[in-house]
Amino acid sequence: MANTMTKLGSQTATAQQYGFTFSSIPQTYTDLVLRISARSSYAAVFDGPAIFFNGVTSGYGRRTLGGNGTSNYASSNTSGSYLYLDNSIPAANASANVFGVMTIYIPNYANTSYYKAVNCEAVMETNGSASNITLTAGSWSSTSNITSLTVYSGSGNFVANSEFTLYGIKNS
Repeated sequence: MANTMTKLGSQTATAQQYGFTFSSIPQTYTDLVLRISARSSYAAVFDGPAIFFNGVTSGYGRRTLGGNGTSNYASSNTSGSYLYLDNSIPAANASANVFGVMTIYIPNYANTSYYKAVNCEAVMETNGSASNITLTAGSWSSTSNITSLTVYSGSGNFVANSEFTLYGIKNS
C-alpha cells in the first residue's frame, strides 16, 4: 500500500511569537509529520524548541545525538514536562536571516494501546560560522490519542517567517 500525506494545517509567525498549537487533529490518519523552518530570538547561536501533546506537561523523555562537523555530543536520557529538541534551530547570534529545518515524525498518534514515540531530525547552518545536525528519539508516556500538538521556542521566541506545517499520513 502506498502512503498518502495530507496537509492538516500551517502556521507562520508574522512577528516574534513564543509558540504555536495545532488543535482538533483528526484521528483518521496513521502518523503525523510536523515540518518546521524556524529561527529563534534567543541571544545565542542555537536554540532548542520543545513540543508537548494535548496540553499535558508531564511524561516526556528523550535522547539526542548531535554534531557540528568538529565535535559530537549525546544528551543523557532525560524526562520532563515537554519534549526538548536540543540545539536544532539558529538563534540571534547565528548569521542573519538563516533558518533551520526540522522534521518531527509521530507514528501511531491515534492508537490508544501504546505510548507515543517521536523522531526528530534537524539541520541548521550559519553560513560557515557554525552548523549543527541533531537526531532526537523521544516518547510521551501516555496511551492517549494525540488531539493537539504545541511547539514553542525553548529560550526565545520564534522570529517572523518561521513556518510550521502539520501533515497526516495514512495507508491508502
